[in-house]
Amino acid sequence: MNHKFWQIGTYLPECIISNEDIHAQCPDFSCDYARDKLGIEFRHISKGELCVDMAYKAVMNLKDMAEADVGQSDMLIFVTQTPDYPLPSMSCVLQDRMSLPQRTICFDINMGCSGYIYALSTAYSYINSGLAKQAIVVTSERYSKYISDDDYANRGIFGDAATATLVTSEMAHCMRKFAFWTDGSGYNDIIVPDIDTGFVMNGPEVMAFSIKRIPQVVKDLLSSTDIDKEDIDYFVFHQGNQYMLKNIQHRLGINEKQMVYSLKNTGNTVSSSIPIAINSLIDSDSTISGTKMLLCGFGVGLSVGAVLIDCF
Repeated sequence: MNHKFWQIGTYLPECIISNEDIHAQCPDFSCDYARDKLGIEFRHISKGELCVDMAYKAVMNLKDMAEADVGQSDMLIFVTQTPDYPLPSMSCVLQDRMSLPQRTICFDINMGCSGYIYALSTAYSYINSGLAKQAIVVTSERYSKYISDDDYANRGIFGDAATATLVTSEMAHCMRKFAFWTDGSGYNDIIVPDIDTGFVMNGPEVMAFSIKRIPQVVKDLLSSTDIDKEDIDYFVFHQGNQYMLKNIQHRLGINEKQMVYSLKNTGNTVSSSIPIAINSLIDSDSTISGTKMLLCGFGVGLSVGAVLIDCF
């Protein structure tokens, strides 16, 4: 797979919080646990930047590196659970900021950790149906604004980030099959019930859901095709935490070369974690010799989205 197949811009806020910074504020916070168990050493936190500001900077990064003309996109999908306003949609605000044509299809997707896959499937559907020719999928998350200052456990896990992926017709044609799963009975396992309460996560339940459900979704997706897990060059999962990913890897029998980990310097960036992980893969292997990838996002909802990408 030529790495130019993936054209992804990213933006990470300038403010970097280390494990030691959090430990200095809360001596009970274990730097060793965060590093060795969760796989996180640093996270970027937005200080005064709006969700749309971060998104715009990711798009500008995409424009600098993309081979195609980003300005010719006729579809803009904005994935976020931390919008700057209850209304209007962030996609409309970003469309104006980018000076995209007024005929551009714009809407938001509020799906959290599975949102990137949902957005890719939507872009795929619009392009293959002829309703759009080229899409920009933006993710921008500022979970830090919902996490209280004294919630050191979640402050140690989550980071802020934005990405922008250019979905061309070539890329859409390589999305071979999607799979989705939803269990709304777990809606309150990851929730912001109100602004005063802020972010609440039932860690044990989320962990149990992840290590039980994700392997089954992946197995079902692969069994619906003629591709075995050994044929997948790279598995790119939502980067929730290292312990969770190691459990999923073990249950699926995936070898180390197939797994992608990119938590160390960013933490859990929600819908931005998969595109950031893909870029980290590109940075480590600029040739990306493989042609098959399986992406899987999971979390808030509870929801799962997966896609098999095969440029055969």
